[in-house]
Amino acid sequence: MDARRRIKLSSCGLFLADVLRRPQALSSFTCVLEGVCVLLAPSLDAFEEELLRRLNSDRRNTNLDAQVRAVVVQERRLHVGVHNGWGWVDGPQVLVLEPGAPRGQEAGMGSSSPPTPTHTPSPSPGPALTLRGSVELRMVRHPAFSVVFQLEYVFSVPLATEGKMSSMTVQRTVFMQCVCWSVWSPFL
Repeated sequence: MDARRRIKLSSCGLFLADVLRRPQALSSFTCVLEGVCVLLAPSLDAFEEELLRRLNSDRRNTNLDAQVRAVVVQERRLHVGVHNGWGWVDGPQVLVLEPGAPRGQEAGMGSSSPPTPTHTPSPSPGPALTLRGSVELRMVRHPAFSVVFQLEYVFSVPLATEGKMSSMTVQRTVFMQCVCWSVWSPFL
């Protein structure tokens, strides 16, 4: 890990210049995030339907093409990395998310005990975007270091008109858009 990105910050900003003149490298450790799951409000299906509706509406308003083809979701990605407030400690990892049940909601993993009278069961979160596998990050135990998550969608639009090319050879234009982000600061 680059020592410039692990410099020790003073708790008070008044002495920041002195800290930068004589930086002290902080030790890093490896952490693993497992069972990463992204829940979108009000639901995954509703979120994506509204997102596609707005994108397709914007495309129709541009009048770029007489025959406007629909934008479709090609892929969902999650960028995960450690940030120190100035920049990425290491470049973020780009991981593919898949629609599915949140961890613990898969068949056979839910609770089978009936709720007690004082407990009101929460509604099932429904489909979520899940990461198969885990994410390994190098973290520094300091309040300035946080884990940043960016949800990116990859969209595509067919370029050829129907009837001119077979469905297997249709060329598509692809574009990416970050739709939301979140920060987790485990040491605050």
